[in-house]
Amino acid sequence: APGEGFTRAQLVKMLFCVAGEDEGDFDGKTDFTDVKADAWYAPYVQWAAESGVTEGLTATTFGPMEFVTREQAFTFIYRYLTEYEKLELKGDKTPVEFADAKTISAWAVDAVNALNKEGMVKGIEGTDGKFYFQPKKVTNRAEGATMIVRVVEVLLPAE
Repeated sequence: APGEGFTRAQLVKMLFCVAGEDEGDFDGKTDFTDVKADAWYAPYVQWAAESGVTEGLTATTFGPMEFVTREQAFTFIYRYLTEYEKLELKGDKTPVEFADAKTISAWAVDAVNALNKEGMVKGIEGTDGKFYFQPKKVTNRAEGATMIVRVVEVLLPAE
C-alpha cells in the first residue's frame, strides 16, 4: 500500500534499521506517555529520543501512530544524519526557493534547507509550474521509502 500514510513509528523504525542498532539494547521505556514499553515501536522510539533524532511532539508525547508530515520526516532525517551519524552535510542552510517556503515551521527550516542542498528534498510541482515543499502534507509510504534510500545514498555514496 505505497499510497497509504507513513507513521512516525514506521519512520523511526526504518532509521533504527539503517543505523544497524539491536532491539535487545533497548527496553522500550521512554518519557512519552503515549509509548507503552511493550508496543512494537517502543525500542525504536526510545532509540530515536535518546539519539537526538526526535524530541517528540511535546516533551511527553511522541504520536507514534500519527502520520508523519514532510517537514517532520525531513527533520528526523536531518537529525539522524547530523546527531546520530555525526555527518557534516556538504549543503548549507541557505533558504530554499520553494513557493511555499514561508509555511515551513521554524523548527524544520534548517533541516529542509540543508537537506535540499544535499539533493535529498525534492519539491512538488504545482499546476502553476512552481515547486512547493508542502510541509504539512502527510508523507506516504512510497515517499518514506524514497527518503530512506536517499539516507543510505548519503551514508554509502557510490564510488
